[in-house]
Amino acid sequence: MMAPLSRFQSSARPRAILHIGTEKTGTTTIQQFLAKNRSQLLKKGVLVPASAENKYHNHIKLVAYARADDRQDNLRRSLGIENERDLERFRYRFRSELEREIKTAGRNAQTVVLSSEHCHSRLTSAAEVERLVDLLRPLVEDLAIVVYLRRQDKMAVSLYSTYLKLGGTGKEVFPKTATESHSYYNLDGLLDRWARVCGEPSIIPRIYEPVELKEGDTVRDFLELIGPYFGSGPIRVSTTDERDFHLPGAGNCQGGQ
Repeated sequence: MMAPLSRFQSSARPRAILHIGTEKTGTTTIQQFLAKNRSQLLKKGVLVPASAENKYHNHIKLVAYARADDRQDNLRRSLGIENERDLERFRYRFRSELEREIKTAGRNAQTVVLSSEHCHSRLTSAAEVERLVDLLRPLVEDLAIVVYLRRQDKMAVSLYSTYLKLGGTGKEVFPKTATESHSYYNLDGLLDRWARVCGEPSIIPRIYEPVELKEGDTVRDFLELIGPYFGSGPIRVSTTDERDFHLPGAGNCQGGQ
C-alpha cells in the first residue's frame, strides 16, 4: 500500500503539492482532470491555480519563471517572452497573479495543487529548481513533490512515438548514453536535484507501472496520494473520458507501506 501524504495541519497558509511529471506518465490526463473539476476540488479545500496554466491546463508558467535567464525556448515564446525585459515583466506579473489567486481563495484553499511535467524535462539544474521553490515558499506552509517514475526504455519508446506523430523522421529511439547531458533519462539525478533543494522527506516518488498504481490508473493513484487533504466525506467528480471517481475523504485514507 502506498504511503499517503501526511494530513494537512491548520495554518494561515495552505500546503502545496507540486506534481513534476515525469513526462510520458499520464500527466496530461491528471492535468485535464484537475482543470475539469477545479470548482469541485475547491469545495473540498483544494485549489488548482488557473493563473499558472496554459490553455492545455499545464502549469507551464512555473517552468517559464524558473528556467535560467538565458534558456529561451518555445515554452517561453508561447507566453510572449522574447527577451530579458519580457522575462522580467512576466516574472513580476506571474508572481503577483499567483499570490493573488492563493490569497483570494483564503482558508477555502487548504491545499494548492500544481502540475507540470516540464519541471522534469526543463528544470535541469539545482538553481532552476531553487528559483521555483523560492517562488512558492512565501505562499505556502510547506511543499511536497510528487513524481511518477517510468522505466527509461519505455519513456524513450513513448517519446519517439510522439515524435513520429508530430512528423519526425529520425531513427534514433534510445539515447547512446545516460550521461549528465542526457538528464531527461537520469532519474537518479532528477530525484537528487529536487531532494537537495526541498529535502528528501518532501519527495513522494511513485512507480509508473499498472501493478504499482491504484487500480492501474494514474488519476486514481494521484487522488489517493492527495486524498488526506479533502476533509470529511467523498464527492463525485468526472474525468475527461467521463469516468467517475469518489474523491477519498480523510476518513477513507490509510497509512502504511
